[in-house]
Amino acid sequence: MTKRAFFGLILSLFLTGCAGLPMMEAVSVKLIDFQPVSTGLFNQTYKLKLRLQNPLPTPLLFKGMSFSLDINGKQFAQGVSDKGWQVAGLGNTDIELNVESSVLRIIEQLHEMFNKSDKLSFDYKLLGKLHVTDSVNIPFETKEKFGL
Repeated sequence: MTKRAFFGLILSLFLTGCAGLPMMEAVSVKLIDFQPVSTGLFNQTYKLKLRLQNPLPTPLLFKGMSFSLDINGKQFAQGVSDKGWQVAGLGNTDIELNVESSVLRIIEQLHEMFNKSDKLSFDYKLLGKLHVTDSVNIPFETKEKFGL
């Protein structure tokens, strides 16, 4: 068998195998609550409440999550969790996670908020991965603007 024929065989097996897989639609991850938990000299811990929304008709199981939270374009906090969740098909699940931020990041955020013209609003970006298996992740990114 020539190299070209072997490559063609491998390519056709790969494409045929992928044809049976469902198209993965984006899982929606939204920030629905943010509360301080503890304060230390160098770090602060916050509890985030997130809503996972599954647009697929079948349930999704996740082994964990890794993520970061940006506020006004700057990284504010980051976190990981090895908790598992199940999100029903075409359903929502609310989860709570702890994140950590340094006091320096908080000072930077406060300085920026007081120096901008629109002091009563902020933008956030939640960026991360939902871990399905050790090697399969579903990335997500959510951007929103809040006005106070």
